[in-house]
Amino acid sequence: TLMSFKKPALSCKGDGFEWEGDALVIAVANGIYFASGLGVAPEGKLDSGEFEVFVAGDISIRDYLANIPKLKKAQKVDHPGLHYFKSSWLEISGPSSIEKDGEFGQDLPCKVTCLPRAIRLLNA
Repeated sequence: TLMSFKKPALSCKGDGFEWEGDALVIAVANGIYFASGLGVAPEGKLDSGEFEVFVAGDISIRDYLANIPKLKKAQKVDHPGLHYFKSSWLEISGPSSIEKDGEFGQDLPCKVTCLPRAIRLLNA
């Protein structure tokens, strides 16, 4: 189904940026990895209070797949169709739905806020 996927027209805005266009994926992360080891947020820090936003917009499926090895190594990919942003909040809208860590969620639009150090973890 990936090869026949039609990218929906989405918009995303946050601290100091606005993006809109047809999107293969908009990934919002506070850690480095998602989707079975894709490092789309190489600068992600769990306690930073900022989301790392990865947008795969004007990129072909073929180009995206060709760059999977770099994403697996959490390396930023230099491609005009890939965009990296940081923000403490986001608004995303368009004709699509949300997937949360493998679980399907609600339809767009959505608004999210990153709370710094909201969960405390104990060191072993």
